[in-house]
Amino acid sequence: MGTVGGTSPARHFPVGALRRPAALLLAAALVLLLVLPGPAAAQNGEAADPAPDRPFTVDAAAAVLLDVHTGQILFAQNENERLAPASLTKIMTLLLALEDIDAGRVALSDRAVVSEAAWNLAGRGRPGGVSAMFLNVGDQVTLEELLYGIGVLSGNDASLVVAEHLAGSEEAFVRRMNERAAELGLENTHFLDSHGLSPDAATTAADMARLAAYFVRTQPDGMIYSQLPEYTYAGITQPNRNRLLLRDDRVTGLKTGYLGVAGYHLVATAESGEMSLVAAVLGAASESDRERVALELLNYGFNNFRTVAPAGDLASTTVRVYKGAADQVTVQPGQRPVVTVAAGAVDRLQWQVDLPPHLEAPVAEGQQVGRLAAVLDGRELASFDIVAAAGVERGGFFKVLVDTVRLFLAGLLGRR
Repeated sequence: MGTVGGTSPARHFPVGALRRPAALLLAAALVLLLVLPGPAAAQNGEAADPAPDRPFTVDAAAAVLLDVHTGQILFAQNENERLAPASLTKIMTLLLALEDIDAGRVALSDRAVVSEAAWNLAGRGRPGGVSAMFLNVGDQVTLEELLYGIGVLSGNDASLVVAEHLAGSEEAFVRRMNERAAELGLENTHFLDSHGLSPDAATTAADMARLAAYFVRTQPDGMIYSQLPEYTYAGITQPNRNRLLLRDDRVTGLKTGYLGVAGYHLVATAESGEMSLVAAVLGAASESDRERVALELLNYGFNNFRTVAPAGDLASTTVRVYKGAADQVTVQPGQRPVVTVAAGAVDRLQWQVDLPPHLEAPVAEGQQVGRLAAVLDGRELASFDIVAAAGVERGGFFKVLVDTVRLFLAGLLGRR
C-alpha cells in the first residue's frame, strides 16, 4: 500500500511486538460463537453483539444482559418486544437533565417551581399508592433535589417539574426525549411523557439496556441519583424501589418501573472487577420476580464472562515522523480497548496492531494512524482506532528537504 494522507504502508504485529519481537497472546475468548447478521467484526471499538444460544429462560416478558464497556449482548430473551416503559422513562429524563447541566444550561442549585399539573401527579399531595416526592404547588425545589426525587423515589411529580423547567413544557421536553432516543439508536422506543405513566409509550429490553449503558459510560457521577437506599424530602422518607441495592454490593443503580399493562420492570447496573453489566428485565410478574431475574442475569454474566484489555502499555508506543518539527509521535488507542469474552476460553485471544513504519508531517492530534484488533481463532471480534496523541507540525525547509532525500533513498534501497 502506498502512502495515503501522510501514512506509509502498514506493519502488522501483535501488541507485545510493539517493544519486543515476540508475539504476545492475551487472555480471552469470544462470549458466544454466533454473531448477529451483519459485519463479521465491529468497528471503532464497538464489539459485535453475539446472538446467544440462550442457556436458560427467565420469568419475564423480555430481558437483556449487556456489557457496558463493549455493548455486547450476553443474554437476550424477546429483546425487541415492545412494551410500555413505565418509570424506566425516567432514565431518559435524568440523562437529559444531566446533559443540560454538563452543557452549562442549568445548574444543580437552580430552583424549579412546582406546577399544579406536577402536584396532581402526586395524588394531590397525599402520600400513599403513588410514586412521588409529594411536592406542593408553588414550591421552589433545587434541581439536585429533583434528581434524587426522580432516581431514588421515582417521583412522577419531580419528573414533570424537571421537564417543565428544562424545556418550558412537557410537550417540548418529550420532543427532546424522542430526538435523543433517535440519536442514541433506540429504534423501538417512543416516549409520550417525562414520567412513564402513559400506557401507549413503547420501548424494548434491548433499547433500555443500551440507554442504561450509555448513562453509565457518560454520566458516572450521575449514578448517585439512583444509588441512595432512601431519600427524605419535606419530612417524608421513602425507600429506593430498587431493592437490589440492599441485596448485592455489586449493584450500582439504576431504575424500576411498573404499569398494569406492562408488568414490573427493572434496569439494574452492576460492577465487579473490570466488568460492568446492565440487566434489563421487562414484564415480570412482581417486584420480587424482577429482582430475582435481574440478579440471575447479573450472576450469569459475572460468573461466565470476563472483560479483557490488551497487556502492555500502548500509550508509550511511538512512530517515526518525517518532514516534521519532531522526529516521532506517541500513538495510542482512541478509546479504551476491551472485549468481553467467555471465561473458559481465555488463552486464545490475540490483540493485533497495524501501524505504519513512519508518518509524514503534518500529523494532527487525534489523527487515525493505525488499528488495533481483537482476534479469536483467526476471527476478528472488534477493532479500535490508534490515533496520534499529539500533533506534529511541518518542519522547516531544510528539514523537509533532508527527509525527502532520506525517504527517496530508503525507497531505492527497499527499506523505510
